[in-house]
Amino acid sequence: MSYAPAMPMAGYIPAEEIPSVQSEKDWCRMLPPEDQAQQQLQILQILGGVNYTDLGRYTMEQTQLFGNQVTDALKAFHERLDEIERQITARNNELPGKFEYDYLKPSNIPQSINI
Repeated sequence: MSYAPAMPMAGYIPAEEIPSVQSEKDWCRMLPPEDQAQQQLQILQILGGVNYTDLGRYTMEQTQLFGNQVTDALKAFHERLDEIERQITARNNELPGKFEYDYLKPSNIPQSINI
């Protein structure tokens, strides 16, 4: 998602003029001004970007936005996730052969609702 002409978020000439768009110059008139195009790309990246991170794991940048109450709750959440991971691993070690069930180990769950 980084080619602004492919996704301008809006047309910048009246709709009735679109059939007359025939040249590169006409096409460029349809596109947003550069500053708006940059802002639109940033918005689209935020809305449509996919970050494959682990459940409950945030970047340092993100955690700096949290207050102490959230940081403390997040620490407790990490501890609980680590305990769940250990329990699943221990149970898998007791299973015969290759019947391990790793799908819902916290380390295998993305930070999203797409499980």
